[in-house]
Amino acid sequence: MKSNKVSNKRLNQNSSSTTTSYHTSILNTPHPPSHLPPTSLPLPPFTISLSSHVLISLTSSHTFASYTPSPYNFYDTDGEIIQRDEWGVGEVLCIREEGGEVEVEVRWGCFFWEVGNVREGWSLSSGSLEIIYETSSTDLIPSESIVSLLPPSSFEYTSFYSQSTKTLIPLPKEESKFERFRRGIKYSKVLVGRELREETERRGGGGEEEEKVEGEGILRKSLSLLSLSSVLGSSLSERQTEKSVITTFLKNSIKSSGKSSNALFVAGPPGCGKTATVLNVIDNLFTLRSLGSLPSFSFLVINAMSLRTPYDAYTSLWRSVSGKVCNPVEASAGLDKWFGKKEGEKNVMVLLLDEMDYLVTRKQTVLYDLFDWPGRVTVNKLCIIGIANTINLPERLLPRVQSRLGLLRVTFQAYNVEQMKSILKTRLREVECFEDGAVEFAARKTVGLSGDCRRAFLVCAEAVKGVIDRVRAEKELGKDDISYTVKVRDVVNAVRGMTDVPQLQSLRCCSDFDALVVVSAASLLSSTGREEGGIGVEELRQKMSAVAAALGDSAFLPIPSFPELLQILNRLNDCRMIILETPKNQSMRLAAAGTSGVWPLVFLNVDVYDVLDVLVQTKHRKLAEKNLRRI
Repeated sequence: MKSNKVSNKRLNQNSSSTTTSYHTSILNTPHPPSHLPPTSLPLPPFTISLSSHVLISLTSSHTFASYTPSPYNFYDTDGEIIQRDEWGVGEVLCIREEGGEVEVEVRWGCFFWEVGNVREGWSLSSGSLEIIYETSSTDLIPSESIVSLLPPSSFEYTSFYSQSTKTLIPLPKEESKFERFRRGIKYSKVLVGRELREETERRGGGGEEEEKVEGEGILRKSLSLLSLSSVLGSSLSERQTEKSVITTFLKNSIKSSGKSSNALFVAGPPGCGKTATVLNVIDNLFTLRSLGSLPSFSFLVINAMSLRTPYDAYTSLWRSVSGKVCNPVEASAGLDKWFGKKEGEKNVMVLLLDEMDYLVTRKQTVLYDLFDWPGRVTVNKLCIIGIANTINLPERLLPRVQSRLGLLRVTFQAYNVEQMKSILKTRLREVECFEDGAVEFAARKTVGLSGDCRRAFLVCAEAVKGVIDRVRAEKELGKDDISYTVKVRDVVNAVRGMTDVPQLQSLRCCSDFDALVVVSAASLLSSTGREEGGIGVEELRQKMSAVAAALGDSAFLPIPSFPELLQILNRLNDCRMIILETPKNQSMRLAAAGTSGVWPLVFLNVDVYDVLDVLVQTKHRKLAEKNLRRI
């Protein structure tokens, strides 16, 4: 008798010589983990179904002989997940039987205490609930390694951790099991056929279609659709041209065996879909790889903004190709040898270098090396896509770096009103809770400031939250005729609420020199392509001088002296309009601001686009429009 019995509910079956069947559930008999005491054995059998949340043993020696038990081979750095020792948690995406063996594809989760550098004393649990983070990592594991189910009443998902972008994004508080399972399906490496994906998704809620959602449930579902985690890796309908160019580049680079251009520069303003488009292309290429239509390759994302110093890029890349951790000097030497090998097994690494503006140093050594290695003809091949917000970044680099970067570029333009409306309507097509005027107002308001689609999602989400609060208040009053539609006035209130914070209230009535400091800082962040980051005091004063001279207004001339500027910065820091920080060492200062010195770094604590939106309504309109309108 087999230890694991599969149910007779089959989703699909191939007609190949080796029968492959997909099931909705199995009766699983777990293999005893090696670290459990003998008194707790044997473990009782239990039923595993699609969308079940399970506890996985990572120490069963025979079951993991040919498997990678956990994708979290990161180390203890800010915002990254450290490797666990004994247990893992996951969501069941697929149950596959092949050649008499039953395997389960799980989407890994992680506990909050598995995230690096969690401060002591933090209380991240909600009552008696265990906090779990969703991830974008999936693996096919033997069913015997699943030792138990996780009762829904014992845990709570609060955030989504993307392994590709290494970011942690909050999840909607109220979300159905079906919505979470549907989000997980798109990361499956096994369910490559569209028909199989759709059928598995349909049965993921227990074999039945998703229940019809009405009233407040529609509003909660729209919040889920507007969350940034639901957009990661999804296809943006307005970026098909750019997507086609990136796909062609990567296919040619992965297949090419000779010397060719293996570097691509992608530029555009923040929030125009650069990273999301590249990740969507990578997801599609992984599908082609699993079908055998594309050679094998590995993929790594380095977000330069999250690195402690630019030179940590060496450590991250070396850790990915070798599995070893060492200092940047040793990692650089190891990578130079790795990408110089002429014989051996062929390996292709696709590197997404996001926010590459943050890797610009005085000698630009890091960028030179990263874009030099793809040009070598070796068995270990590197294909690199660099993403930056500054369109003219290549022209600002040293000639030797420009020559390595090459001429292949893809430029993303900011969204116009029609494109933004199309994106919002596409995201909300499953729910009908927004009137057309509300969507158009949100699109026009966002495009008028920045064209950042992330801000449009945030505006709409805040409008939905406002409607939910209104609906609940009206229910408490016993009203019968309750509207669940998000109208223009709800979006207007959301925009007003987002700009009605103490920092922006202070900005509305700030002095001339206060406005000059804030506008100069915002202009510096935009011109360097950095969405955030530190600014040196001397650098800020030089920018203030240029801005004031170009404006020619006597109200801003002469600019404050250095001691006077320090007093202004301390005052702005007290009202939290800016934040002053002194890095612990010069390498951290270099990573944060690209400058040395002993004075604190200036961090702008308000959104650049909010600065423009607020100041155009004050006497400083001309100052803001002249220096921030082109953002």
